[in-house]
Amino acid sequence: MTNPTLAWRWISRRGSSLTSIEPEEIKQLMHKKGAIIEAGASDGTDTAVLATNFKTNHIYALEPVKSQFETVMSVTKGLENVEVENLALSTSNGLSQMYVGNSGYGISGMGSSSLLLPKNHLTEFPEISFARTEEVQTVTLSEFCRRKSISFIDLLWLDVQGFEMNLILHEREFIREYVNLIHMEVSRTELYEGMMLYKEVLEKMTYLGFTTRLKRVGRISGNCLFQNNVYI
Repeated sequence: MTNPTLAWRWISRRGSSLTSIEPEEIKQLMHKKGAIIEAGASDGTDTAVLATNFKTNHIYALEPVKSQFETVMSVTKGLENVEVENLALSTSNGLSQMYVGNSGYGISGMGSSSLLLPKNHLTEFPEISFARTEEVQTVTLSEFCRRKSISFIDLLWLDVQGFEMNLILHEREFIREYVNLIHMEVSRTELYEGMMLYKEVLEKMTYLGFTTRLKRVGRISGNCLFQNNVYI
């Protein structure tokens, strides 16, 4: 453990291990066909887990920050069911500025990078700064699926630092028709400016026709798994 202080803060304040949704729990709800799209692949850790647990699904891992994209490429090298793209899933096609996280330890902290301006993240996780922006290529979900000829998404894995509901609401009709499961990060506090908070996310997903299958949310943030009522 290179930095016990940061490690303890991660465990005590974020509770990552307690908020994880395990692959076996997701498998029970999958149709075992179609694509898995992971938006915000970060350092490729989740990508590798998805690849080894869902071998019959083709996985598209999207990571916009260049240095992290290169890390994901390295981590997933040799995984035949993974395709990595240097893109940010967004509400428009083109270029956007991303606020890049940095904790001073290699690529550590970059997993907090967001298209939204950091807010409470600065006080909840003061070890992570956002001193620079990076211009990234963006694509909408429907456009990405058109480019890749994807006709069904078994699992949409969203870890885009507060931008999850922006994506979902922008593509709600497309998602209602073509997406089975959505795994997404949620927060009880406004880590990024304008992000939708946990309780409202649950209400909005219900309104959009999704059932909340699993909720693993700590004091600050966590993860939820939603299933499209059409595919239940």
